[in-house]
Amino acid sequence: MATDTIQNADKKPFTTPKRIIEIFCLLLILVFGWLDRVDQFSSWLLKPEVAFHNQAPLLQGFDGYFYLNLSRDVAKGTYYTEQKKELLKVQHTFPRPEYAPLLPVVIAKLSKLTSYSLIWVAVLLPAFLGPLLAIPLYLLGRYFGGAIMGLSSALLGVFSPYYVLRTSLGWNDTDILNVTLLFLLSFCFLQFTKQKTEQKHVWLVAGLTIYTIFIWWWHTATAQVTVIFLFFVFMAEVYLRQQNKSNWAILAATAIASLLILSYWKGVGFLASIPSNLFDYLMFFFQAKSDTFFPNIALSISELSKPGLSNIVNSTSGGLIFFLISVIGIILLFWLRFRDGALYLLPILGFSMVGVFINGRFLVITAPFLALGLGFALTLIWQRWSLKHFRVLAPIILLIVFAAQYSRFQRISENPIYPHHVKSKAAEGMEKIKEFTPQNSIIWNWWDNGYPLEYWSNRQVIANGNIDKHSGDHITYISLPLATTNQRLAANFMGFYAKHGRQGMNTLFKATNDDIHLGIELVKKICGAGPKQAQKIIEDAKLTPQPGLNSVTDWLEFFFPHDTVKIYLFMRYRLIRVVKWWHKYGNWDVQKNDGPSHLFIHLKGAKKNKHGDLYDEDGELQLSIKDGKITNSLARIVNKLRGNKEKFKKLNFNNTPSLTILEHKASKQFYFMNRSVSQSNAMQLFILNKSDSGYFTQTFNNGLDYQLWEVHPDQIEYLD
Repeated sequence: MATDTIQNADKKPFTTPKRIIEIFCLLLILVFGWLDRVDQFSSWLLKPEVAFHNQAPLLQGFDGYFYLNLSRDVAKGTYYTEQKKELLKVQHTFPRPEYAPLLPVVIAKLSKLTSYSLIWVAVLLPAFLGPLLAIPLYLLGRYFGGAIMGLSSALLGVFSPYYVLRTSLGWNDTDILNVTLLFLLSFCFLQFTKQKTEQKHVWLVAGLTIYTIFIWWWHTATAQVTVIFLFFVFMAEVYLRQQNKSNWAILAATAIASLLILSYWKGVGFLASIPSNLFDYLMFFFQAKSDTFFPNIALSISELSKPGLSNIVNSTSGGLIFFLISVIGIILLFWLRFRDGALYLLPILGFSMVGVFINGRFLVITAPFLALGLGFALTLIWQRWSLKHFRVLAPIILLIVFAAQYSRFQRISENPIYPHHVKSKAAEGMEKIKEFTPQNSIIWNWWDNGYPLEYWSNRQVIANGNIDKHSGDHITYISLPLATTNQRLAANFMGFYAKHGRQGMNTLFKATNDDIHLGIELVKKICGAGPKQAQKIIEDAKLTPQPGLNSVTDWLEFFFPHDTVKIYLFMRYRLIRVVKWWHKYGNWDVQKNDGPSHLFIHLKGAKKNKHGDLYDEDGELQLSIKDGKITNSLARIVNKLRGNKEKFKKLNFNNTPSLTILEHKASKQFYFMNRSVSQSNAMQLFILNKSDSGYFTQTFNNGLDYQLWEVHPDQIEYLD
């Protein structure tokens, strides 16, 4: 293989003019990476209604509020006190990590040092940490291909579209340093095995330090990071056996000591649990089907789905030509540099392939990895062509590539990324909860609101974003009160589940001899009937006695607890955007292992005439609100509204009574849906503000922006 034309970084000192220029260029990349991300703040200032609440910026995404919650407790010195309190609660959401993760610790410390509030630090920190990826990309690129590859890889990786998104202002998540640490870990062990001097042990210490920081930083993936670390140790052993057995022995002893210390930190069973942790991780993120009885919640998260080709290309390289060149560059990198340590890039390649073929979340690693490939391809062009008859053509090609990339950088700057998951109005509603609810109340919510709700309301929520530990049963239970058409059932189930949680449902399943379907139908029947009628239902069910549950009275008190805390249902506009999921999960059939399909369309720009007919701005769409009569072909209307992107095959288009239109009168917004969705508790409360039963009463209502409803379950005292 002709590897001699691709030169490694030479061993000249960094004080030479060439090296000084390189370092200067690297610093420029870092500075422009910071400026490009921070520059978006000026756009935020122009839209304070989107990006600010109470003169403080808002975070991107939902998980950022999880770390902000922990940062608040770390700053107050109450992290472990709050952890103990959580263990005493019925665990609707899962307890915080045993040790405070590094990200909230950093936020708390920086807030104290700079006197900036926690949320300001959390918003600004990603923009400063994200561009640090330029350093390992430069080091790896320089090793495999010299200065051209190092600098071009750093530039292209820091500005790759998906990486910019995941490290933009407010993206307070571990991704802002995960990729950098992964690339650094690879480089440290690569240098450890390739260095011929005693300095190699400095790289070993650096690798162990990076590993320690990595498992503290990416606390949800300790097992995965440890497996990567062991892979690098194994690779180093293979290389060192060919060089010096004493070096191999030092490495083996260091690795064993590191694992022993890790076991002491994480517990003696940590190492033994790694295989099961990896299996659970794979099952959650990569399975395409539901489990035996309940749905796989990962299917409802768009970033965890398999990305399409256009999404991959645009997210990583910004164009098909550059994407293909990058892929070719990666192939050539492994082929030409195989003997020089390209195998140390295998874990990065593995994550990148996951991002392409399985899980779009990992495109955050794919994007900078492809930047290495593009950098290597540019180096090949420069070194091979400039040495022959193409001295003029080579720099022209480089200029064309970088000009195209510059235009992409401009598009990023011209299209700033605003906070879109939790805007100012939503934060206002969540914070307002503190004024209207007792301290120990529980807020019933759709799971993706959980972390922001916990932060702004300072109340316990029924579900949060820790979905990697939520199984499908929990999501099914929290969806049931939203999807059911029976408000009594909804309120009574909320009272039951707020008191007993998943443990209560599992107790019921044991009493039905592990008949999951029977248990779910039974709790629906009992909660929908109320305490008086429930006595006969419980008697007929002949439930197997459980600890403390022997008589009908015991079971009645179990299903209708008298000492439940105050329960409130929080809803905001996002709820109708995810109607597909709560309607499907809330009506889940454990026997069919599936839920019903739905039809829900926002009729944007729709107006109503004096006859009650609904028409669009072009006068083409006409629907009668009064009796459900459809004057045009429903199939054509559905295709028109959906932009011909989706065909709703399961609806009988001739069965018009199964369809209806709901109007939110205050905002004059119209929604077209099948009747099961329109009659759901969530739609009745949120759009129609209809609660004739007394089981739900309004606490406050700000239209479609946010609403809070107090829940009033039946009490056992109602019995004669």
